[in-house]
Amino acid sequence: MKRMLKFSALALAMMLILGLAGCKDDEPGDDPDKKGDKDVIFDENKSGKLLTTNLGSEDLVLFYDTVRSANLMGGLPGNSNQFKMKLPASNRLYVIYAVKYSDYKGKVSAEIQNIKVLDSALVYSDPLNETSCRIGDPKAGGTAEIKFTNQTSYFIEVGKGSANDEDLFYVMRPNSTDSVFTTPETDGFTMYMTLNLPMKKNGKITGVQRRFIDGWTDIIVPQTGRVSNILISNANVTAAAPNYHEGYLRIVNNSGRGYRVRNGAEAISSTLGFSAIQNGDEQVWELKGENTAPGRPYSTFTLEAGSAANNLTLSQFNIRNGYKYTLYINPDSSAQKYTISEGSALDPEAEEIEW
Repeated sequence: MKRMLKFSALALAMMLILGLAGCKDDEPGDDPDKKGDKDVIFDENKSGKLLTTNLGSEDLVLFYDTVRSANLMGGLPGNSNQFKMKLPASNRLYVIYAVKYSDYKGKVSAEIQNIKVLDSALVYSDPLNETSCRIGDPKAGGTAEIKFTNQTSYFIEVGKGSANDEDLFYVMRPNSTDSVFTTPETDGFTMYMTLNLPMKKNGKITGVQRRFIDGWTDIIVPQTGRVSNILISNANVTAAAPNYHEGYLRIVNNSGRGYRVRNGAEAISSTLGFSAIQNGDEQVWELKGENTAPGRPYSTFTLEAGSAANNLTLSQFNIRNGYKYTLYINPDSSAQKYTISEGSALDPEAEEIEW
């Protein structure tokens, strides 16, 4: 009995020693966000509706609206495709900012706002449907700082060398001042500005009109150790004459089924980033038109259903630049499967495009 008590006391002492060792304070360099060698911010959010593609090999950390710990979306692995992430609210536009994970790692909350921004993108958050985001362009990032001050109520895209999507360089939030870092270029480059105007129906965003402003450009010569300042004031917007590059087709689907939207064999995305439209939904597509009446003819425009027997191929219609049209997809019981409205000119002075 005495021997057993002695053994029990020894075992209890060993357990206490091991327990104390396991409850020690975190050592310097310990990361509470680690699971072994994996940072948990890189866990994919399976409930997220934002399918995110990383255009580069660099591991990134994404933030919405502004770079601060409270606005963290999560980590985006290098070269990832269709990686699911989540935004906090729906039916609104966000600017997404990307920073290098190597710059983020080990930073305390107060230091996060000072991390250099590598890239940005404008996305729409939908409560039910998935949308997409491409970010992490390896052309961005470097030692030269460009500071954008946007005094307008518009989202503004900045193109490097052109206003084309493939040359998107940065996105400005309304009423904001933010910086992006780039590689110094002694010859400089021209920046092209494009306004993004929400299109709404009954308070819901159904599309975004991209309004490129001819002549609203600036030449930047980024240099290491210097800040290049770009100011966009309300006076710039008021004085600028709009130049509509496209026409706009609003599709209202009351058919009872969903469709994919195609022009010929090519699936085409709405201004919110969707190539499909479900029953009961409405979205706006931006289509290339012509500047004079009657507009550019479309003769191979197709609505593709789940069953080929329910596909709709539209007879020829025309799109004129600077005009808006509405396509109604009617219920199966209707004698006419679809109708298209006559075009009406967009109001160049409207801050939001209404339908």
